[in-house]
Amino acid sequence: MALGAYSMFHILRAKLGNNAAIFCAFIFFAQPSYAFGTSALHDLKQDSRIPASSWIKENIPNGTVIGIENRNCSNVSPAVTAGFQTEIDAFLDQKKEYYVFVSYWETPFDDFYRKNVGIFQVVDQKYLHFYHFNDKTIFRLPKEKLSLNDLTPTGYEIIKVISSNGPDVIILKRID
Repeated sequence: MALGAYSMFHILRAKLGNNAAIFCAFIFFAQPSYAFGTSALHDLKQDSRIPASSWIKENIPNGTVIGIENRNCSNVSPAVTAGFQTEIDAFLDQKKEYYVFVSYWETPFDDFYRKNVGIFQVVDQKYLHFYHFNDKTIFRLPKEKLSLNDLTPTGYEIIKVISSNGPDVIILKRID
């Protein structure tokens, strides 16, 4: 690839001049360089499930049974690593006092992570992990922007959202 880019630069320089060739080379390398840099910086961040586990341990009463959606494919729920008993209940059917959701899996917040994309879908780890393999929509017009609060189930409030490297962790508390 480097040899091809070097050859292309010399051909462009011969045909268009030095400034045009430099401009074309800049355009050619700008996007991959930006993508590499942002990806590398993102990978250096701590996984969001680690601070979420600490937050849960410090802020949710001991002995609470927490509802989760995690199927253990992408690591255990932060509620489990915090030492809490959990039950899978992705759509709040059991009306638990607390729920801990990660954005990799289907939850009430699915539309926020799957539909808040621009014209082109970018396969991102926060974009529900494996769903992009089954989603045939590559091009879509942007729709009305959703917020997590718009999708919060009735009778619950978001008490914490933790974002970093890894999935977003959304923690809900029932409002009595």
